Amino acid sequence: AWDPSPGQQEELASRSIREVFASYFVEHFGNYENFVIVPQQSYEQWTKNREQFQNFDKTAFLSDQPSGFWPFYSLFLETALFRGFIDQKILSLWEPDHAGPNCALFDSRVDAYRDRSGLSHLPTTPTSRTDSVSGDAVEDTLAPPPTLLSETFPVAQVEKGFFPQLNLALLSQQGSKSLKSAVSPLVVKSAVPSGPRQPHGWSSHSQSRFVHQLSRESRLRVKHMLGTTDGALNYVEENTHIAYLCDLLERVWGHGLRKRESKSPLWAHLVAYVHQQNGTGTLGRKTASNLSSSMSSLNTGCGPSEHEPRDTGRALWRRTQLRQRITSFLHPPPSSLTDDFQAVNRMHELKTDVGRARAWVRLALENKSLSRHLSELLSNEEVCSGRYREYAFLRTEEEREHFLYHLLTLTARDFTCYTTGFLTTAMTYHILVVGEGRPFGLSTANVYVNLAGEYHCTGRRNLMRGDSNLLLTCQNLGPLTCMAVGHNNSGIAPGFLLHSVLVYVVTTGQTYWFNCRHWLARGEEDGSTERFLVAEKVHSIAALEVDAVLPAKGRKARASVEGQGTEVARQGLRLAVEELCSFLTHKSRDMPLHRQEVLQRVYAVAEQLSRALECGFRASRKFQKNLFVWDLIEKVLEEQRETGKQKYLLEVVTWLSTKQPNWGKKEKLVHLLCVGLRDHWLPQFIELLAQSPATALMYDPASFLLNPTMASFLKQTLTQTHHMDIPLEPLLTHQL
Repeated sequence: AWDPSPGQQEELASRSIREVFASYFVEHFGNYENFVIVPQQSYEQWTKNREQFQNFDKTAFLSDQPSGFWPFYSLFLETALFRGFIDQKILSLWEPDHAGPNCALFDSRVDAYRDRSGLSHLPTTPTSRTDSVSGDAVEDTLAPPPTLLSETFPVAQVEKGFFPQLNLALLSQQGSKSLKSAVSPLVVKSAVPSGPRQPHGWSSHSQSRFVHQLSRESRLRVKHMLGTTDGALNYVEENTHIAYLCDLLERVWGHGLRKRESKSPLWAHLVAYVHQQNGTGTLGRKTASNLSSSMSSLNTGCGPSEHEPRDTGRALWRRTQLRQRITSFLHPPPSSLTDDFQAVNRMHELKTDVGRARAWVRLALENKSLSRHLSELLSNEEVCSGRYREYAFLRTEEEREHFLYHLLTLTARDFTCYTTGFLTTAMTYHILVVGEGRPFGLSTANVYVNLAGEYHCTGRRNLMRGDSNLLLTCQNLGPLTCMAVGHNNSGIAPGFLLHSVLVYVVTTGQTYWFNCRHWLARGEEDGSTERFLVAEKVHSIAALEVDAVLPAKGRKARASVEGQGTEVARQGLRLAVEELCSFLTHKSRDMPLHRQEVLQRVYAVAEQLSRALECGFRASRKFQKNLFVWDLIEKVLEEQRETGKQKYLLEVVTWLSTKQPNWGKKEKLVHLLCVGLRDHWLPQFIELLAQSPATALMYDPASFLLNPTMASFLKQTLTQTHHMDIPLEPLLTHQL
């Protein structure tokens, strides 16, 4: 007898277990080909937009299975392993030779199972995009119960092993007539019953269990999306959860549907709702004029007005108008379902209804209106009752309310799935410059802005002279990171105090705040006519109210650091560096850094270091212009030019001095320190300044550069960032 070794026994056991599972899946998934949705696109189009297509009709498959198998099948169909198997099956339609070995093996096992069980090999009729139920009522042909023939016929003799001989009397004309007279005509009944019609083989109990299963799955899906509240989901995880949510919504909207008009039941419902709201059979596209009119609430009081008072109350009137504009930006009106539908309908890069439905869900998630939109959609009883049967999930009031409540909790998270998912789509941005100029309003110069996101920047866009608003439509910039604001210094009163800039993304409903509180004037502060500002989302700012953005009475810039103690500057720099290092360290390797968050911390370190270098600096001089730290840097590097050292640092300072005439000396210093943080040469730069003879003439003895202990603190603190890769925005570094 054969005595297998332990290794052979383990292999036999493994094969037996695999054979058991293989036999189970072959028996239960033997007709899976009938539910594969064959794409109507070309191979290139399908591979390029694979995520937008639904490849397997899960709802129809579950409807054909016993109710006891639903808990397992509903989870198994969502696994990546099953999705990959279906993708291999679809790829084999174009390239049969390139079908995966697992797919070919499973199909061969299915064929063998059919041969053994005596099942006929029916031709595969998979679901396609064009499969839809016609608008006419489907008719079921019902045969009458069997009846005895009115005449008796002799029974033919049957010999064992042979077929019986045919009875000629039954086949004769007279016999066929008597047969026809004996058989009652077929009864044709309409398939649309007066009451709720259940699917074939389904009981009311089965329907109830299926509805509860959908409700439970929606609750679990939302729970997974809210699993972490610290924003630790990366792009891949977020997109995966949202894709599962879109599949769940399609299944919910496909349950109990009277007729399938589209591959996406959700988008078909949206189209029917918008058609009814518009009262027409066509969908209009929103034009630029319509968009401007819809933004009237944000444009209140923008620019000069013929009704502006000419008396002493001009300043009070303008301040009231500015308060109204800021309020409308900080508390914008919620987006409507029709506006989001039209925004997605204008996206020409979307080719299928499934893709449009997913884009609409992503947009609704980002502007925190998914539950509100779906509640409005389902509140129209006329559309719902005409499209769904009474047993449908969407017409089960209790389960529907629970479903909408679970979706409402998604507003606790901030999603950027629409902005980061559709890079080529057009988006509209509304910019408000909050400033206080001289007696002629904001400025007599031509004010321009350059808005930048993670993907693109707008370039310089000019505001109308005397106006503080700009409405522009351009390619999706991505999450906003920074912007540059300046003017051409023309007119009799070009300078103004820039308090902040508000940017409202009309498409997604996001609002960004760019704080400044510095002058844009040649004769004020450091003489800068252009400022670099870092973005911050309004919802993430604690207690940001109108008074925090509204300029204070009396023109005052940001508090000066003159007279600020070295201990305060030391603590500020230490905390800023620790926050930057902690942020970069605790991000996992597969977690992409949000450049806006990195830029905030880098710019904070540069500003704190700039304040530390200004401590103890002898800036004021009698009968002469005040000096800045930038003047000391230029003088120290001129000394190095003669020795031929620090060539790279000389090139950077020379480029900032000659190529950026609109930047003031403080602005140039902050930019130089940001580049030094990225390139990790700030400790050597501090050592160079501390050893220069010019530093002893321009600083007090207790300053950071002349005190050996404080200088050592600066170098040690900045050395902590040497092992980190710090990305910077192109708008900040330009060509450096």
